[in-house]
Amino acid sequence: MRKIRPYEVGRVVVRSPTWVGDAVMSVPALRELRRVLPGSHITVAAPPGTADVFSEADFIDHVLINEPGFLASVRQLRRGKFDLTLLFQNAFGAALTAFAARVPFRIGYDTDRRRFLLTTAITVPTWKNEKHESFYYLNIVSEFQRLVERSSALSDATPTFDLAVSDKRREAARTILSENGAANDKPLVIL
Repeated sequence: MRKIRPYEVGRVVVRSPTWVGDAVMSVPALRELRRVLPGSHITVAAPPGTADVFSEADFIDHVLINEPGFLASVRQLRRGKFDLTLLFQNAFGAALTAFAARVPFRIGYDTDRRRFLLTTAITVPTWKNEKHESFYYLNIVSEFQRLVERSSALSDATPTFDLAVSDKRREAARTILSENGAANDKPLVIL
C-alpha cells in the first residue's frame, strides 16, 4: 500500500450501502471523511431508494443515483473523473465497477473475492460483530486516513448520525401523514 497524497484525491466517490438502515449507519463515516478531506469534492453513489438519505446532507457535495446495468454504471463513474472510491458496499460488483471505470484508488473490505480489484483491500475487523455497524464504515475512513497521514485519529467515540431535513421536506412528510389519517396532535410511531 503506497501512501496517498491529499492532492491526489480532489474528487471522491463513496459507494453507499444498498439498504437504508446501513446507509444511515454510514453517516458518521461520511462526516469523518469530510473532516479528513475538507477541500475535496465528495459524491455519494447510492441506489434510488437509499439516495434520499443523503439528499440534504451538509457533509457531501453531490448524490449520484446509481444507473442500472454494469456498463452504464462504469460510464457514470468515468464521467465523474473520480480519484478515489471508498466502497462501503461489500459487493463484488461495486468493486468491479470502480475497477472498470479506472478509478485510481479503490479502497474497501476484502470481501466477496474482490481483493484483486482494490488498490487497498482492508481485512474485515475481528470486532465486526461486537461493535455497532457504524464503526465498520468508520474503519474504512480510518484506513484511508492512515494511507494519507500515516496515522489514524478515529476512536471509539460515539458516532454522530445527524442529518439535515429542510422545512420543505418536513412539511411534505406532514402532508403525507395527514392525508393518510395521522393526527398532528398525537404521538406517531413508525415501524
